[in-house]
Amino acid sequence: MIKKILEIKSVGKFVGYSCKGDTEFRSITLIFGENGAGKTMLSAILRSLGNADPTCLLERKTVSSSAPPEAVVRVDNANHTFKNGNWDISAPGIHVFDTTFVNENVYSGVYVDVEHKRNLYKFIVGKTGVLLATAVDELDVKIRAKNTEIGEGEKLIKPYILGSCSVQEFVNIPAVQEVDKNIKEKSAALAALKEASVIAARATLGRLSIPSFRMKDFESLLLKTLEDVAANAEKLTREHISSCMDKQGEAWVGKGLTYIKGDRCPFCGQALSGVELIKAYRAFFSAGYAALKAEINEVRGKANDQFSQQAILGAQSAIATNSLNAEFWRNYLDIQNPTMDFEELRLVWETLHGLIDEYLRRKEASPLDAFQTGDDVRQAFQEYDGAAEKIARYNQAVDAANALIGQIKQKTAGGSLADAEAELVALQNAKKRHQDAVVRKLCEDYLRLHQEKQKLDGDKSKAKKKLDSYAESVLPEYEKSINKHLGNFGAGFKLCNAGTKYTGGKPSADYQLSINDTPVSLGDTKSAPTNPCFRNTLSAGDKSTLAFALFIARLERDAGLPDAIIVFDDPVSSLDANRRQCTQHEISELAKKANQVIVLSHDPHFLLSIWGEEKQLPLKTLQIARKGQESSLEEWDIEIATRDAYLCDYFCLDEYLAKGTSTDLRAVARCIRPLLEGNLRLRFPKSFKRDEWLGDFIKKIRDAGSKDTLGLLKPKLPELEAINDYSKKYYHDQNPNGWATEPINDAALQAYSKRAMAFACGV
Repeated sequence: MIKKILEIKSVGKFVGYSCKGDTEFRSITLIFGENGAGKTMLSAILRSLGNADPTCLLERKTVSSSAPPEAVVRVDNANHTFKNGNWDISAPGIHVFDTTFVNENVYSGVYVDVEHKRNLYKFIVGKTGVLLATAVDELDVKIRAKNTEIGEGEKLIKPYILGSCSVQEFVNIPAVQEVDKNIKEKSAALAALKEASVIAARATLGRLSIPSFRMKDFESLLLKTLEDVAANAEKLTREHISSCMDKQGEAWVGKGLTYIKGDRCPFCGQALSGVELIKAYRAFFSAGYAALKAEINEVRGKANDQFSQQAILGAQSAIATNSLNAEFWRNYLDIQNPTMDFEELRLVWETLHGLIDEYLRRKEASPLDAFQTGDDVRQAFQEYDGAAEKIARYNQAVDAANALIGQIKQKTAGGSLADAEAELVALQNAKKRHQDAVVRKLCEDYLRLHQEKQKLDGDKSKAKKKLDSYAESVLPEYEKSINKHLGNFGAGFKLCNAGTKYTGGKPSADYQLSINDTPVSLGDTKSAPTNPCFRNTLSAGDKSTLAFALFIARLERDAGLPDAIIVFDDPVSSLDANRRQCTQHEISELAKKANQVIVLSHDPHFLLSIWGEEKQLPLKTLQIARKGQESSLEEWDIEIATRDAYLCDYFCLDEYLAKGTSTDLRAVARCIRPLLEGNLRLRFPKSFKRDEWLGDFIKKIRDAGSKDTLGLLKPKLPELEAINDYSKKYYHDQNPNGWATEPINDAALQAYSKRAMAFACGV
């Protein structure tokens, strides 16, 4: 319990206050203070003491003072001192209802914003809920900090990323085996797509071919003879032709044999029978012999065609063309360049061809002779077979290259340039992600931060579940309690759909107004003017009532209420008579449950309503008094302070008569006339109007008929007239020139005061 405010320095109008007199607080303490006297300052001191927050006290430093704010408050038996910007000991359990509470927890001006809802949420859920909410808030702060770290990490990683790949995607790119090879191939593929039309028109590589000339067949032909052709027939024929004919002779003789008819010479007509030379001719030019010669001639001709100069030049052209085309394709493909030494091939080619032609020419000259090949022929064929093997390998390389060329032609014909570019960028990012040591470290740090954030997210989710579970058990009952109080106040609205919301990651109270059973959103500064909301559906009194109901309902559910100190600062602002009475009743009921209730108000009659009702609890009335430009806390007699004008006049005269001479006799004299007027109005309320005064009263009494109740006063009329004649000299309307200077005799004043009191008492 707060026992006393001992000192206040440099806080608003409390410049150098030190307590004097009996200013000790009680279970119920009522403090009167006019507007601007310092009620808000006292509320701020008590709020600061309760929540150990120096801000609300420091911000109310006295404007004209250079000294820092200080205060000393005795709570129970301990002094709590605010000095050097802080309290040495706080006093938890102080709850203050004032404009600060409303502005922070309910609304400001005409709007309810997110901060109001967050603060109200903490207020509603109490200590247990606040601990749970604080856990959520702390995790949210850590998550925000971690997000900041992640953001900084992203800034460091982004410069290394190619293309539109996000940081999250970049750090999770898997490693690629043989990435350099893949990049090279993809780069070539991309280049190919850019040259799709050129690639489509470009030829593949050509295969090489060389004459197939088997040594075995060649040697067999050279050794071939005819067994049915006698050796002497060939000898005779050749000797004869050689002796009398040229090289065309053999052909001439062979042709001539076809003209022999019967047994006569087609040239001279002589008989041919028995001519040995003719027999030799016929044996020599037999069908087998002709066939052999034809075979030799055919093989020689075929060899000349196959090993022609045109053929060797064709091979040379094919090798050169392939070399050029391969150079082109290597821009897009990783292919082996087929290689062949043309000069080596030409030498082998021409050497073999020369030997073949030479031996066939000799065979052709002597078909029946068997010719043995020498080492030169065997060597030539061996080298030629070696060249053939090289060409086979050459053609294998051509086939492999053409397979890849076929693929790239197919891909470029229907490929996507954008897809290829994206795939290349992905490979380049994979290489950068896993092979650059700096980037790898940045990514590892980034992934670690994400893992830490995921853990925080999980912890926050668990904390939110606990908080939500607790809030779900509290909010419905809280809504019910609020609506009960709103009903007691005669409010035309109630609360509905109370729940929890996580705006910006932090828990806040979410509720709607129910007006005529229609849910109405609280709205905010962005709400359309025509949309029903808190701003345009509630009066100022409704808003104050809602704030008060929120405050009371929360305290009623507080397990710590028996130890709580409740402070109310002007709780009836904007309230009508009924709601003022309800507020007084709620405060009185709360005082029975709380440790202490302190009420500050500029309305002495509101304080009087509490004072008049409370008879059981210790009660103290104080006032904030002004002395010059400063304020102080003093004793206050609420009974005297709340007397009406009639009683004030009565007690003024009574005190004057009891204590003797007053220092202000004129003020005493001016109490006589209103005392009589008030007395007569109370006794005869129907007879005198508000704009009628004592002179009018006397006239009505004088003119009253026998049946008029005022006639009862006619015996008192001389006395009333005498008192009026004395007192009117001190009123401006009766004595405009001398009322302020009219001499006053103490004895005369005492006499007329006694006569006035006697009249009022009916004596």
